[in-house]
Amino acid sequence: KTGVPAAASPGDGCSGAEVCLVLGAGNTDFLGLRDCVQRLFCHGECVLLKHHPLRPFLSAPAAHIFAPLVARGCFAQIMDPGDVAQIQGMVQHPLVGHVAVTGGAGTHLAVAAAQRAVGRQDSLSSELGCVTPWIFIPDEPSAETPGWNDASVGFAARNLAAVKLDNGGHNCNSPQVVILPSGWGHTDAFLAALRGALSELPAIPPYYPGSFQRADAAARAAEACSGASVERIPTSAGHDFALVALGEAPAADAALAPWVRERGAVLREEAFGPLLVVLSLPSASPTSYMDASARLCNEHIFGSLSCVLLVPSTIAQEQLDRSLVAPLQYGAVAVNLWSAFNYLFPEGTWGAFPGRFSPAAPSTEADGVGSGNGVVGNALALDGVQKSVLRAELASPVTDMSGRPPARVFSALAAGVTHSHRKGSRGSAYAVVAALAALVTGGPAAKAGSGPS
Repeated sequence: KTGVPAAASPGDGCSGAEVCLVLGAGNTDFLGLRDCVQRLFCHGECVLLKHHPLRPFLSAPAAHIFAPLVARGCFAQIMDPGDVAQIQGMVQHPLVGHVAVTGGAGTHLAVAAAQRAVGRQDSLSSELGCVTPWIFIPDEPSAETPGWNDASVGFAARNLAAVKLDNGGHNCNSPQVVILPSGWGHTDAFLAALRGALSELPAIPPYYPGSFQRADAAARAAEACSGASVERIPTSAGHDFALVALGEAPAADAALAPWVRERGAVLREEAFGPLLVVLSLPSASPTSYMDASARLCNEHIFGSLSCVLLVPSTIAQEQLDRSLVAPLQYGAVAVNLWSAFNYLFPEGTWGAFPGRFSPAAPSTEADGVGSGNGVVGNALALDGVQKSVLRAELASPVTDMSGRPPARVFSALAAGVTHSHRKGSRGSAYAVVAALAALVTGGPAAKAGSGPS
């Protein structure tokens, strides 16, 4: 599908086409830009991007990236006006045929209410949050060589901590609930490694408005529940991280619902910050444990955006698919890697599980909108996609998020490429090397024209 009508020529702009208002995300740079690409090229809409107030600096790169579409009158951008009435006016403008939101349930509810006030329905798509579970599957007891050992347990703990600390925890797929099998022989080693990684790995202070206070309030509410405890771990950024232990969830469905309801602050509300919950489920066998995990996640934990499964090699894929992958109601299922990889694969889909969104409830209840009703990705344009499943081997170096280069390395790469394009002299490879050399040595960047070609 093309994003520009076939008869369009430079200057035709949005004549005869629908305009989509994209409300840019505030937590990550590329989300709003990808939403624009999705609406332009997969839906054939002209786009007006409103930048989030936390990310006004994206206007310059957006102008560069979309320059050809700006010239055709198919893309425009504005800064956040800082006035709710003005934003409401944009949502209700007669030329805006669709609104795309990446954010929270509150934003979806507000936009839906504004559209209904002018008689519009079904012209809103959203990608919202989720209380993201990470489910650890035990080994098959009869296996001669277990898949879980000291190395794989340590890797999983460190990788989980790195993903949780990423971006201050301000990600829609940031882990919030860790599910372990009761009586798992590696529980103590895993938790010790997790505590160490949370305190040692690079972190940034929570910056999203209200996130630290929200996570702290949720931890205090959980701490008041029977059998729960909270450990506050100092991070490398200087703030405390709340590690909440809920103990073992009851096996009987009749007892599970009130147990979850009492702990709703951490199981039914997305923290979007420095909080991680650990609980266990009965595990008479891997199959019964996987069945119980699917029921807990589908029926009691908020959201349906993505989940992560940590699976040893002793569990057959057919068994895993039958007992857990197939029944899980999540739009993205990642096996042995972070679900961010699902988002990055253009052929995959990213969005809530179909059927979990209730169009009758969104005006009054966050549970109704859940993780939203929009989907991005799906470069193959397949119809009726239920979920995307991505698999990797347990403890594969390719999936290691704890060893990523620091952000300043990426900044140096970007500076090098920009420098080479501006100067038009030596290739970008030399500029990148020069920028990295300056970063490592602490000296000034090499001037264009100096050094080896």
